[in-house]
Amino acid sequence: MSKYLLLCGIAALGYGAYRYLRADFRAQSHREQATMLKDEADARPIESPRATDDLPPIVVKWLHRSGALQGYRPDQVHLRQSLSMKLSPGQQRWYPARADQLVTLHPPAFHWTVRVRMLPLVYVHGYDSFVQQRATTQMRLWDILPVARVDPGPKANEAALQRYLAEAVWYPHIALEPYLQWEALDSLRARATISLHELRASVDFHFTQAGDVAKVSARRYRSVAPETQRTGWEVTIAKTGWLSGIRVPLRAHVTWLGETGTPWTWLDVTVTYLHYR
Repeated sequence: MSKYLLLCGIAALGYGAYRYLRADFRAQSHREQATMLKDEADARPIESPRATDDLPPIVVKWLHRSGALQGYRPDQVHLRQSLSMKLSPGQQRWYPARADQLVTLHPPAFHWTVRVRMLPLVYVHGYDSFVQQRATTQMRLWDILPVARVDPGPKANEAALQRYLAEAVWYPHIALEPYLQWEALDSLRARATISLHELRASVDFHFTQAGDVAKVSARRYRSVAPETQRTGWEVTIAKTGWLSGIRVPLRAHVTWLGETGTPWTWLDVTVTYLHYR
């Protein structure tokens, strides 16, 4: 009887620890999102958008084709995504995942949560955020066992800001924001640079003749290790269509190019929901 009670006590303690760790992890994610929304609410009056006169012609064509010049100017963007992911270059099997993302334009920030199904009953839950110009990533097995963590730092912050800028394909209205500068590279390419105080990042937008985005590319940090250098990274658009009245990519592939060897496509993204507020 005493052994039975002991086992029950151990089980109860283990379950209690699991509940605590799970709740604490989710609370951290919720705090990041709450901070982002508070920053948006406290933001200074929004500056008027710039005119299109000083934008590269292909960017203006994109804004017209996407419908971003019509209607209201959103402050928030909410996306849901169906994903297939690979966690290492040698991995053959794709892991299915679901993600939910909230983006603010004033100030620029995002909070992305994901649940990756690795095996039946085995999942990784995590979040990736860029809030107050600071990048944070946490991934945990079953919400409790850490498998990946990135804390704010120069490399992480720059890479997160590049991601924010690349994902402007889903909120093209940002092209008119005063904090964004454009430079024509040729008739079908333009470089966007975003500056937030001391933090600065650039990505290149590649367009089709019709004015859709075909690809976004950058030199980006793949990790925050001291020896890490920027390497090639690109988002290739596989399908474009209309969501919430705006023409946006419906499916995209994300690839690390590296300096040598075969490019590694690690993420397949399908947008299942898009809402502007």
